[in-house]
Amino acid sequence: MSRRYIEWILSTERQWLDFLNVDLSELNRRGDKGVYVIFSVMQDEPQAIRLGQGIIAERIAEHQENDAITGFGELRVTWAVDLEKFLDGIESYLADTLNPIIGERFPDVPHIEVNLPW
Repeated sequence: MSRRYIEWILSTERQWLDFLNVDLSELNRRGDKGVYVIFSVMQDEPQAIRLGQGIIAERIAEHQENDAITGFGELRVTWAVDLEKFLDGIESYLADTLNPIIGERFPDVPHIEVNLPW
């Protein structure tokens, strides 16, 4: 199976976005759907804390209110959009590959392999 390339969102300075301070206004207006990864940068290697799919602005805003997630310290977030027919397979692959600390039911579907966010 070949790897599908997806574009992970970075800031205009090509840095990871601060999870708690990311500006969701434009994203919310557009209602973009996709996959997202919230991760900690407190270690040498980024650690996935939570990942998922859906309307990105809504999901991130919801997670920003979750103490179980925000308690991990310095967090970053990234996402990829325009993947609708592939979301379940991509989320399944990311969950198995990145092994997020917080996560519940991930799709039980064949993986769609993508480039990782880091």
